[in-house]
Amino acid sequence: GYPLLLILARVWNAARELGFFGNALQTEPLKVYNLLSVTLSSLSLGLMYRVCRLCGCRPGAALAGVAIFGFAPHLRTYATQLEVFSLNHALIGLMIFAATKFDAAVGTPSARTWLLFGCAVSGLAMSNQHTTILFILPMIIWVLWRWPGALRHSLSCVLCIFVGLSPGETDSWNGMVCHFLRREFGTFSLVGNEPGVIDYGGSWKNWVFFFEELQQQTMGVLWIFAGIGAAFGIIKYSRTSPSQSLWVLFVLMIVFYTTVMATLSNMKLDGVLIDVMRRFTFQPLFVVSILIAKGLSETVDLLRCESLSLLIDFCVGILVLIMQVTLHWADHGNDRVMESFARLAIEGLPKGALLFALGDAPLFSTMAVAFAANVRPDLFILSANMLLSDSAVSLFKRSLNIQLPGDRYGYLPGNFNAREFLDTIIKKHGLRVFYIGSRMFVDEDHSFADAYAVRLAGISNEIIPKEYHEKISDALFSEEPHPNAFTDWKRSGKNEVVGPYIAELFKMLPTTLPTHFDRNYSTTTWEFDVLRNFKIAMSNNAEQLLVFAAYDDPLEADVQLPVRFCDLLSNNQTVALLGDEEFLSSAPERYRMLLVARSLLQSNRLVSPKDSNFVDDLILLRISQQLVRFHMCPSVHRRFFEEIAALTATAITQSKKFNVDSNTFERSEALNYIRKLKSWTDKPNPTCR
Repeated sequence: GYPLLLILARVWNAARELGFFGNALQTEPLKVYNLLSVTLSSLSLGLMYRVCRLCGCRPGAALAGVAIFGFAPHLRTYATQLEVFSLNHALIGLMIFAATKFDAAVGTPSARTWLLFGCAVSGLAMSNQHTTILFILPMIIWVLWRWPGALRHSLSCVLCIFVGLSPGETDSWNGMVCHFLRREFGTFSLVGNEPGVIDYGGSWKNWVFFFEELQQQTMGVLWIFAGIGAAFGIIKYSRTSPSQSLWVLFVLMIVFYTTVMATLSNMKLDGVLIDVMRRFTFQPLFVVSILIAKGLSETVDLLRCESLSLLIDFCVGILVLIMQVTLHWADHGNDRVMESFARLAIEGLPKGALLFALGDAPLFSTMAVAFAANVRPDLFILSANMLLSDSAVSLFKRSLNIQLPGDRYGYLPGNFNAREFLDTIIKKHGLRVFYIGSRMFVDEDHSFADAYAVRLAGISNEIIPKEYHEKISDALFSEEPHPNAFTDWKRSGKNEVVGPYIAELFKMLPTTLPTHFDRNYSTTTWEFDVLRNFKIAMSNNAEQLLVFAAYDDPLEADVQLPVRFCDLLSNNQTVALLGDEEFLSSAPERYRMLLVARSLLQSNRLVSPKDSNFVDDLILLRISQQLVRFHMCPSVHRRFFEEIAALTATAITQSKKFNVDSNTFERSEALNYIRKLKSWTDKPNPTCR
């Protein structure tokens, strides 16, 4: 976690509750938290402008540097939402500002003051973002080079750094060391050993990625002025502050940071991970923007005409600002994909449930909606990786008054046992456990497999006792003769088991689509990632419902349901239309499951790429085959005939394209079914009105 940001957010929220932000934001905590990031980002821009001016840059050039950084396309996205990067940029700005003031004060009593201030800010920066140490180490070398007498103040500097680090995990000394060394991810690696995420040996790819990002963030060409600024700053001697050594520091910071990150980064550059990696280019961009300002300023100075230089300097600053804003402006005001996804994920969960989320997007979005927006304050939401941290035991004791087995978990093998954990939470304390993501426990821990199973629960998954899972399976998939679709489980004595299970599943299924579900987001964005996960979850739920409902031979016609169901079946496009319990109460349970499954897939197919929905087409075809059995009237059959024929044709085409095994999809059976269905539509039925 990022404790310093959370402390600031708590203070910020207290100000909201006291009315400091006015009545308009009194009930909008999420907007207020985003405003905190905007404020911190603005502070970083103000510090950058001040540093540029202290370094001798012209006002227009300084404005250009600020514009490049402030309106960089990807950075601005994180500057307008509650994230750690705005705070990191503000602290980086304070560190560089302190270095600039220290450089000017060398030889005076105030040098020690600025030195200690910089050390305290450095500690704060490390407590918030570990990567700042890649700036701090070059700064330490530079300080000793610039003022060898700083060694006399070593103890004071260490104490100031320690005070700055204190907002980190301070429950124990071990927790402090764990936080400082990044044991969660590995001290000398960017991410932990997660399958599908790590990629060793990508140093050259990382260098290329950093350079391409630098080009994109600086409008393709302005990065050239950073080299000009560095060259002028180092070579050109000036008797006024700053000394030429300060420009050496700026270059050293960029080179050291990018070299270490490119060499040690083990994150795969693929999909949404590209966006994750992109965040680590913001820190060097701060210094690059200062160097660009220096380069522009020195270029204007070459004119050697002060009146003309002032005009050009002003025009350059305004032009860069306008271009950067125009090229990269984006309005995220109504882009609430994460919020809508989180609401759909948590609204249907039972009261007091535990939800473990794997990944930043599902974790932070559900926590923000549940607690900050006060939608589900009864839930307990935690990162799945948190189960492996030193704080897990104390956190559960403090928050839920639950004593977990063992003294500590930590990141050493054998410290955590999933079976013991679930026994304590589910069997001893009777709590419901859900998770979002591909897994809840580390892949190597299979200790719970003999006692627990996983069931689909809307967007999330629930871990349930295996005996309950087997009871449901016995009721659904027994070898007894299956009742037909109309008689349902009520007449077979199984509804008391299946009914509550299915009813709860319906409640946990989302009844609407996430915001902008049909928008084409880049594959590197979190929006694309969560919407893809939503679609996968809906497909899985649809297939589960089909398996539950498909008892009879789809070639055998069944009994006729009331005509009003025909209209619902033909017009239904979203799950929201299925909320009328009274209207559907007379329908068989399995009919309702098929109807829900069909609507889930219809929603998915609204945005599925034409070449990637083969599985959905197959499931939808099977669902439609089952639904036809409930409607014996030729008019209804004709209504279905075109739909099923189209689905069958698509499935046959796709199966050939993807070379699908005949065991998975029999083309001959599909064609025979079409012929059978066509014969039904031609037969008169005296029972139909």
